[in-house]
Amino acid sequence: MGISSPSMNLAQLGSFADNLISPTLSTLNGVAQVEVYGQKRYAVRINVKADALAARGLTLDDLAATLKSANANTPLGTLNAEVLDSVEVIKSGSWVNGERAIVMAVQRQPDANTVAVVDDIYTALPHLQNQMPDSIRVQIMNDRSKSIRDTAATIIPTLSLPISIIGTIALMKWLGYSLDNISLLGITLAVGLVVDDAIVMLENIMRHIENGMAPLRAALIGSKEMGFTIVSISVSLVAVFIPIFFMPGVIGLMFHEFAVVVSLAILVSALVSLTLIPMLSSKFLSAQNVHNQNSFVWNGV
Repeated sequence: MGISSPSMNLAQLGSFADNLISPTLSTLNGVAQVEVYGQKRYAVRINVKADALAARGLTLDDLAATLKSANANTPLGTLNAEVLDSVEVIKSGSWVNGERAIVMAVQRQPDANTVAVVDDIYTALPHLQNQMPDSIRVQIMNDRSKSIRDTAATIIPTLSLPISIIGTIALMKWLGYSLDNISLLGITLAVGLVVDDAIVMLENIMRHIENGMAPLRAALIGSKEMGFTIVSISVSLVAVFIPIFFMPGVIGLMFHEFAVVVSLAILVSALVSLTLIPMLSSKFLSAQNVHNQNSFVWNGV
């Protein structure tokens, strides 16, 4: 979220961000951390005139000692040189829609529900706005819950599960395997692996769409970026079951079918993630629903 005001300076805005908004949002369930970017805390800067000091037979150390003895608080940073009202950091800043602003990022806890955390933030914002001057504007820059709320983004990975299972059963029949306790055990184990591939692919595509890319181009680039990753992970998972293929004895015969079924499910899910998920994403994901029209620029030197 961005905080800006046409009548207040950044130091004043930063005070509201530090003392009001950040502590309030940090108390919400599921919030792990509230980060503040572009912070401009008030500070006094002294620009030393070296020639004037030299004319009086003084050095920078003399000036520093005088400042320390005349102030209850020890000055921070280094002395460059003329006393003026300023801020602590002058070499970095943040802009919202071309306007200098304070930007805050709320990070959720790993086990927290994203939608619930965002809903709590939206509920708290009106109360925070009432406690600040009317000139302060709070803008939501990026809402990651939009992609979760999107029905298409929920349905697409859900479809990958039955399609992968049906494909696995079809390959089992082609290889001469039947549905029994061992094969069903393998299918049950593979369900989690099947969904993971689809979610990884979908999230990468959604990331590009949220950055303003068209759905079709996002699907092409996203699938290209994740292609090698999904293939390598799938091959690694199948390699785990290779020793079972050559296990001798009765136990080897019993679990040979189990290893084959799980391996087939992994390979089918990888194929679905590389083909079906990008295709459905390009057709049904809406850039209007997930792309935020506000712009945020961070500049650091």
